[in-house]
Amino acid sequence: MPRSVLQRPGGATCLESRMGEIRTIGPKKIAVGDLGEFWYGNYKEPFVQLEGAVSGYPQGVVLKDDDGRLLCAYCGKTFEYLPRHISRAHAMTTREYKQEVGLMQKSALVSERIRTARVRTALRNMSIPSVNTILAARGPGRKRGSKHEYTAEQQNKSGRCFAQILTVARQIVNARGQVTIKDMHARGIWQYNIEMMFGSMQNLARLAGDDRHMGQWTQEELLTALRSLGDKLGRTPASSDLRRYGLPGLMSYFRAFGSYRTACERAGLQAYKWVPRDTKSEAAYLLAWATTGDVHKASKAIGVSGLVIRQTLTKYGVPKMPPGGGFHTERIAVRNQAAEIAAHLEGVPAITILPAPDQTEADDLAILEAFVEEGTIRSTQMRTGRGQRSVEAALMRHGVPRVPRGPGQRERMVAREAAAAAVAKIRANLVA
Repeated sequence: MPRSVLQRPGGATCLESRMGEIRTIGPKKIAVGDLGEFWYGNYKEPFVQLEGAVSGYPQGVVLKDDDGRLLCAYCGKTFEYLPRHISRAHAMTTREYKQEVGLMQKSALVSERIRTARVRTALRNMSIPSVNTILAARGPGRKRGSKHEYTAEQQNKSGRCFAQILTVARQIVNARGQVTIKDMHARGIWQYNIEMMFGSMQNLARLAGDDRHMGQWTQEELLTALRSLGDKLGRTPASSDLRRYGLPGLMSYFRAFGSYRTACERAGLQAYKWVPRDTKSEAAYLLAWATTGDVHKASKAIGVSGLVIRQTLTKYGVPKMPPGGGFHTERIAVRNQAAEIAAHLEGVPAITILPAPDQTEADDLAILEAFVEEGTIRSTQMRTGRGQRSVEAALMRHGVPRVPRGPGQRERMVAREAAAAAVAKIRANLVA
């Protein structure tokens, strides 16, 4: 079966073949030609046929039979100690064999039984060597700055094999006609590895035969794809629908038409935008906000988004609410202004929103009393259940100086004395 050599970034080559050459039998097991079934351990699928090896032997993988014996890649025989067979039958050193198969140099070519026996012998005879002995055994090592080339086995275990990723992408293209980053994620291949091996998802899609990525989309192709998606969804596609259904991203429409709204209009679709509403609807929005005093509560009460209510308030010049919660005078004035505008739009008398009797004074009294006892804004918040801005606004209205952060005990005592004087004044007013 013909194979093609694909050049991956970095200069190394990786052989790509069809998935039909290597058949997976079950979890961690594959069939190698007519030789039988073998275990492949912790390696990842899909596998790539090794050039020059027996049919079905994957590149960068160590295969073992049920007895733990290792399979030779070139003759299909199994051995407990593979290096002896390699040197005698194939005239290769262990290093050369590992390089040809794509294995790491530290990968063991002996059965688990021999490996375990060696470890036990080493532990039994182990002694603590000197530093010089360790350095001499290690040798000069790799020169600093020299390039390190990943073997096929390392690429397989890290999920960065060029041919494996490309094979998965081609499978998806053959099944669905296109490949997206979500399809690759579903197969356990992440965007980081795709960008490291191919540079971008677009490059991978082109190599996999996805015609959508062959060159730039023309304006007519973009509009046709947008109309087709709109017919499929029964509405104007949102920007988040583009990538989800395999269309070019939002930036493609920005580059071609200047904005996504313009592209929708050119395609004959109704663009998403804030359409001016009739004055009765706007009056309802203003009245709901004036009644509740909160955008979130008004949006829930009338069934529209908070953005619509904010746009209506801005349109009619309603100022932003001053900081602080409760029935403060400034907030009541702003809400009454919105109620007057709503009444003018509907042509009915305006309603007047009034604070509850002595509600402002009662709220401030509770905050000031808590501050006198606690001495800090944080403790006052926890005791009264009010927000920080509400507490600070109440203290500011009654002339209580700002409480410094840190150990400023004198300034804190002055603030507590001012708050106590304000409490006495409010109580006198309530009694009168």
